[in-house]
Amino acid sequence: MKLYLLSLLQPLHRVVLSVLVLLSIVSLFFPSLSVGQPESVGLPPSSVVPPALSLSVGLLSEYAEINVGGTVVTTTRVVNHGLLHPKDVILRYILRTIDGEDVLELSETVAVQTSATFVKSIYVPLYLESGNYVIHVKAEYDGRETEATRSIVVLKRERSERGLIYLVLGTVSFISLLFMTLTYAFTKQLIKLQRFVPSLGSRGGKS
Repeated sequence: MKLYLLSLLQPLHRVVLSVLVLLSIVSLFFPSLSVGQPESVGLPPSSVVPPALSLSVGLLSEYAEINVGGTVVTTTRVVNHGLLHPKDVILRYILRTIDGEDVLELSETVAVQTSATFVKSIYVPLYLESGNYVIHVKAEYDGRETEATRSIVVLKRERSERGLIYLVLGTVSFISLLFMTLTYAFTKQLIKLQRFVPSLGSRGGKS
């Protein structure tokens, strides 16, 4: 009887061993289908790193050196790397010395969907000393910020003031010359008109 039962269990034992071997092979190639392992769950949206904006600042070579009293024109390109909705972005333009001292700050609010380029004119104050300066541009949005920088050289004040004086004197001289020319032409025409009117009167009296 025992031998008979053993002969019946032996094929069943082989089947169980075959199933276990098959499951082991499947778990090697398909880990997610392994028995006893929970299904992998994606990260919740709150744990995903939020998208950001990239920022770049362009400056024409003619503005690399600027006299005090002049204007620097910058182009700022902002690129959206995945923000789902247009965001209001605060752009801050800071003129700073190489020692880290802020001497001028401007700001504006812009809307960015995919990408945009913004042009900004920055006036260089007359009171600045000559030397190297840095233009910092910051983009602030949703409590975060990114920035880019460009370097400029401010030239000596004396050179700029002398050029400004020459410009003012030249403008005044041109206006004065133009005024004198117009006055002379008007006076000449007026004299001709005065001579012409009496001659008409004398001809009318004779007739």
